Amino acid sequence: MPELPEIVVFARDMRKELVGRTIQGVEVLQPKCLNVPVEDLQAALNGAEIRDVTPRGKWLRVETTQGWLLISLGMGGEILLTSKRGGGGCTVAGAAGDVAGEH
Repeated sequence: MPELPEIVVFARDMRKELVGRTIQGVEVLQPKCLNVPVEDLQAALNGAEIRDVTPRGKWLRVETTQGWLLISLGMGGEILLTSKRGGGGCTVAGAAGDVAGEH
């Protein structure tokens, strides 16, 4: 499980790369990690613009125009940011320990 300083670094890096970007799609690799149905999470986040990313204890709190996304990286979670070639979009993929969507 990442320690608090690592969560702060994740939040800072995510804020730098993601604020102002729009979520164009959500792919869930481990549905058991969610506390909401996959379809509800996708509906809540598709088309949302990311406003801010902040650490909250050992959680990453992502503020969007459509609500909040709370991410706990758990024991072995990771988040990978990959850019699309030639475009301004990006894809965030990962295996987070727990993900909570609130809208």
